[in-house]
Amino acid sequence: MLPLGQGLQKKGYQITFFGVPDAETKIRAAKLDFYPIGADIFPLGSTEALFKKLSKLKGIPALQFTINWFYQSAQIFLEEGANALEKTGVEALIVDQINPEGGTVAQLLDIPFITLCSALPFNQEPGCDSMSQKADI
Repeated sequence: MLPLGQGLQKKGYQITFFGVPDAETKIRAAKLDFYPIGADIFPLGSTEALFKKLSKLKGIPALQFTINWFYQSAQIFLEEGANALEKTGVEALIVDQINPEGGTVAQLLDIPFITLCSALPFNQEPGCDSMSQKADI
C-alpha cells in the first residue's frame, strides 16, 4: 500500500493512512500522512506484544487469538472510522481487502472506494472466484 500511496501522492493527491499508533512511524517514514485510530485498544507498542503472544500459540488457540485480533481491528474502524474520515475530508478510499470494514464505513458516508489486494487474493465477496475455489481446494 505504501508504494501506491507514494505514487498517488506524486500525482498530486493528498494521501492519508488510517491505523493504530504502531503504524505511524512506517507511514511517516514513507513521507505520507497518518491519522491514528484505536489507541485505546491498541496503544503504542501493542502490535509487537500481540505478535509475541501469537508466536507462542499453536492450533485452535492461535486461530482464535488471530480472529479476535481481526475482530478488534474491525471494531475500531467501524466505531472511529466515520469520524476520522469526515474530520480529514476524505473524498475517496482505498480499502485493503483484509479490512473490509473500510468499505462499510465508506458506504455509510457515501464515499467512493475501491478494494485493493496487496497480498495473495482473499476474496470475501460473493461472485469473486478465487484460485482455491477453482482448484476445488
